[in-house]
Amino acid sequence: MLTLQAPGAAVLAFSEADLDALPPIRLTQRLSVSSNASSATERSVVFGGVLLRDVLLKSGLAFAADRSARTMVVEAVATDGFRAVFSWGELFNTIVGDQAL
Repeated sequence: MLTLQAPGAAVLAFSEADLDALPPIRLTQRLSVSSNASSATERSVVFGGVLLRDVLLKSGLAFAADRSARTMVVEAVATDGFRAVFSWGELFNTIVGDQAL
């Protein structure tokens, strides 16, 4: 379950089925791990999910008619308490939006 809330608006809930209806994204991150300078090992970690930008678009919060959404700040809070903050510009105008799951 994913919930969204904008100031002064009702909480929007997205079920697993709602999220499954969005296009899935897979990202691969290459990591270089070394115990000393002469022996570096590369590994890849694969992440998957849906883009935060796509969730915002589906919710209707991303593009207010009066363009006020462009000053929006999105705070994502995980169930373990981890928090990440994004500006509208980061999610819709930069590569960050292509990687925020």
